[in-house]
Amino acid sequence: MKNLLRARESPYYACNTIKGLAVAIRGFTSPCPEPHLINSPARRPKGFHMKRLLIILIVVLIVVFGLAPRLVGGRAQGQYEQMIEQLRSGGAQVTSVKYNRGWFGAQANTELVFPLPPAAKEIPELPQELRFSLASTLRHGPLTSLGGFGLAEIDTQILLNGKQLFPADYPAQLRTLVALNGGTRTLLELPAVNIPAAGNRPAIDFRGLSGILNADAAFNRIDTRLESPGADIAGGKIQRLVIGDITIDSRTARSIAGLMLGDVKIALSHLSLTAADAGDTLQMKQLFIEGLSNAEGEMVSGSARYHIGSLKIGGKEFTGAELKVTAGNLSAPVLAGIQTALNDIQSQRIEPDMQGTAIMNTLVTQLPLLLPHDPTLAIDNLQIDTPDGRIEGRLKVQALGMRLQDLQGGMGFINKLQADAEIKVPETVFRHLSRLQTEKEINREIEMRRELGEEVVVPSPAELKQLIDEITEQQIANLLEQRLIVREEQQLVSTATFRNGRLTVNGTLVPLPFLPPPVAKK
Repeated sequence: MKNLLRARESPYYACNTIKGLAVAIRGFTSPCPEPHLINSPARRPKGFHMKRLLIILIVVLIVVFGLAPRLVGGRAQGQYEQMIEQLRSGGAQVTSVKYNRGWFGAQANTELVFPLPPAAKEIPELPQELRFSLASTLRHGPLTSLGGFGLAEIDTQILLNGKQLFPADYPAQLRTLVALNGGTRTLLELPAVNIPAAGNRPAIDFRGLSGILNADAAFNRIDTRLESPGADIAGGKIQRLVIGDITIDSRTARSIAGLMLGDVKIALSHLSLTAADAGDTLQMKQLFIEGLSNAEGEMVSGSARYHIGSLKIGGKEFTGAELKVTAGNLSAPVLAGIQTALNDIQSQRIEPDMQGTAIMNTLVTQLPLLLPHDPTLAIDNLQIDTPDGRIEGRLKVQALGMRLQDLQGGMGFINKLQADAEIKVPETVFRHLSRLQTEKEINREIEMRRELGEEVVVPSPAELKQLIDEITEQQIANLLEQRLIVREEQQLVSTATFRNGRLTVNGTLVPLPFLPPPVAKK
């Protein structure tokens, strides 16, 4: 009995107890192992530790990769909703979002509406709005098809007005990879395709498009790059439109007051447009557009630069053009408020006319809030190279000490505006532009008199040319006499300043009809 009680506590005594019973029954005499050898590693099967670790590892992998897709699915859904919110905050009208989440994946469908501008009403063939559907298939991580780790992969098809934007056999790719940290990388690949003309649709030779968009988890930083060899469109109202290589680079980050600031660059190698009705061809080469914005404290400044390597139109060739526009001293909180208000308006499903009115009302009420910070607007550089010489210009306008009450009555705000401007134009170009304007005014007067029922004697082409030349010469002579323009070699120059409600041009005070004359000093 004592051995039975002790056998419950030790395998050694259990063995001796069993041995005693065996001896009594069959004469079994095999010795029992000593107590210190019962749990000895030397007595365990070879590879015991490796097998146990392998079993544990298999169990862990089953748990991790079995439960992980379900766990990361929630985060993947959150990132998808964040991406849709970015579309909404960008002004898109998101009419519905459906998301069906499973264990290893999900199906999502988002409906977007983009109203066309009011001018579209004048074209019966165009719809009043464009309805896009984003049909997405999500595959949950943590493993991705590319061999790495991530929360999910999202493949998206785009439908326009319920129909696939691309043919079913067209290998378009729009894939978003959601990283474990929530960051996203969207890959766009549209192969080249040749679409023959059909009905009113012109023939389209699309040469492909590829792009990549990277964003962090909170979409506080977004980098985008798009590249395309261009397209060739022929037929219809456009006889031919040729678009060359185009690249778009954008890098933005969330800054003060939640504004997305940064830079964007657009480059186009060449563009050619021939209208079927006019027959004239517009040719443009080396188009470059750059936009920059940054913040210092609570003030935002920005600039936009436009460059054209060469432009040919109407038989005239301009060998280069440059324009830079800047704005400064803009309050970031006010700009953020304007942006939020405009996005809210654009996201509402209202008539285009009403939407335009709402946007105008917002600007009228919000823009004056920028005045206390003395905002500036300037054309820092204007250059156009013509066959007859270069056109140059600059302009800067600033509001100094202006407040909202200055705009609410009278002309008091004029005294708080400052402006400086200068323009230089080759005299031959100035004469040509003056002749065009004079000819237009003469033709308009003839039409008006005809509409009034008057008998009009139309001059012959030679008489009309002589009349236009005489009027143009007289206009230029008057401007030179009044010193509104001055002649510098082959150019006509005008320099103007505006201070305290007084306009000075080339050193001469020019009275303005809407302002009282200056008071003579005693």
